[in-house]
Amino acid sequence: MIKRVNKSLILMLLALISSATVWSQNAKIAGSVKDIQGNPLFLAQVVLEGKSKGTTTNDQGKYEFKSLEAGTYTVIFKNIGFETATRSITVAENQSINLDVVLESEIKSVDEVVVIGYGSTRTKDLTGSATIISEKDFAQGSVSTPEQLIMGKVAGVKINSNDGAPGSGSTIRL
Repeated sequence: MIKRVNKSLILMLLALISSATVWSQNAKIAGSVKDIQGNPLFLAQVVLEGKSKGTTTNDQGKYEFKSLEAGTYTVIFKNIGFETATRSITVAENQSINLDVVLESEIKSVDEVVVIGYGSTRTKDLTGSATIISEKDFAQGSVSTPEQLIMGKVAGVKINSNDGAPGSGSTIRL
């Protein structure tokens, strides 16, 4: 009889502890991810570092993590073309926190790049002659096709335009 009471008591205590654990996991972190101009960033990655939880933003730049345990989280925000942002936040039990983030553009100035047949290099590392065509050169004359943008601008370059037939494309010969 005492063994049954002990077993029942232990089972009841285990049920209470497990239900308390489930009930304590109702903290929430939500917010939005925007660019510096205030535009929402669609499909930005939002990850809780060290956890197996991650999500992406919707078309309005909003994200949400539900059913979190109380504790401190490191939230990482990533999007292509933008700097990665990291925020540390502490969430209490039953707390709902709004965490909005603005990501800065990752645009960096690029030196001139020369595309060659088997790779690319910077113009300062190039040995040999190179001709640079800039947008100033494009503005000269009337242009109806992309090939005409560089046609006649570089000595020794011949461009054969397509004739509109399927499978015929433009060819550039040096």
